[in-house]
Amino acid sequence: MLRDQEAHFDELFTKSSDPWGYRTQFAEQRRHQILLAALESERYWSAFEPGCANGTLTELLAARADRVLAWDASAEAVARARSFVGSIPTVEIEHASVPDRWPPEKFDLIVLSDFLYYLDDSAAREVAKLASESVVPGGLILGCHWLGSAHDFQIPGGAAVHSLIESVLGSVTGPVYLDDRQIIAGWRR
Repeated sequence: MLRDQEAHFDELFTKSSDPWGYRTQFAEQRRHQILLAALESERYWSAFEPGCANGTLTELLAARADRVLAWDASAEAVARARSFVGSIPTVEIEHASVPDRWPPEKFDLIVLSDFLYYLDDSAAREVAKLASESVVPGGLILGCHWLGSAHDFQIPGGAAVHSLIESVLGSVTGPVYLDDRQIIAGWRR
């Protein structure tokens, strides 16, 4: 992620601990509940969530995974996430930007939620490729993105993001959910 984008997100999180209403808006809470319902296993041993924002989804994933590694490119977002979920012993939150950095370990769940449209095509493709290389056989890569658009998107909305992921990972092989607000799709390895 470019430095000016990091500054943009730092500014958003400086103004509000919850810039997209993940903790306060019913529609956002519903989106996260649908994402959780799309998970195919009751329990995961290791989940990776790049683009964790303020940690709202991280907290929910922690109830379903023995370990959650959550990253965000914004130092302010990481501070918010740590204040919300930093006390959960199975959650690790780091200030890191994908695809510039990627964790060396393997995961049985990787959640790509609501951030790939902020990357350019090349970077988003690289994230999908790295996710594919980091998920264990039988593991799940789950993409969840809003179908709307915003002035700061580099990829025009969730449908385009999911087409891009599919161009790297192949046809969807896991759960699928689509409504007028979001798309969720999974790729099993």
